[in-house]
Amino acid sequence: MQHLWLGLILVFVAACQPITVGPNAGAGTPTTGGQAIDRTPLPKIVTPREVAPPPSTVSPAVSPVISPAAPKPATAPAATTISTASTTADTADQAAPSAAPRQASPATVAPVPSAPTLVAVAPPPFDPAFVMRRSPDELARQLGPAAVVRTEGPAHIWQYQLAACVADFFFYPKAGQTDQLQVMAWHARSPVIGQPLDMAACRAALTERHHAILAG
Repeated sequence: MQHLWLGLILVFVAACQPITVGPNAGAGTPTTGGQAIDRTPLPKIVTPREVAPPPSTVSPAVSPVISPAAPKPATAPAATTISTASTTADTADQAAPSAAPRQASPATVAPVPSAPTLVAVAPPPFDPAFVMRRSPDELARQLGPAAVVRTEGPAHIWQYQLAACVADFFFYPKAGQTDQLQVMAWHARSPVIGQPLDMAACRAALTERHHAILAG
């Protein structure tokens, strides 16, 4: 830029000086102040171009970014650390095989339950009312075969001679079915004619015979 301004100033000064014609005016060479004007063209002033500075390889300064301080991790309480260490130690002890053999504890013997006591239940006593309107076969299943069987008219009599009494069971045909007999009555008397009957002893004798038949 300085060279450019200097060239412009020189051109301006030269233009402002008066041009005088000297004795050699006819020669065709102009003079200035009695001096011949040099018509030699001025050298071209080369203005240096502004050269952009090369890009700097130095990266611009980066302002440091101050990040907020990270919060400190919370310190676990000492009790927790001790508990964790104790748990780890217990786990290691469990995983490691024991050097000393463990003593086997004596086996616990479960008590043997006692066998249930069986109580014999006697069959119910025999009741003559149970065989009323039953067939001869049913009476035979309850008291067994009769000692004496006789017929008196339409009645069929089965007689059981026991130590305490003599029991007679009377069969009669069903209505309209002469071939179907059923017990319609029974009678007991003393085994000795003219002696009073002990009914309780008679029933006990019938029950004893009944149980003997069922026991088979």
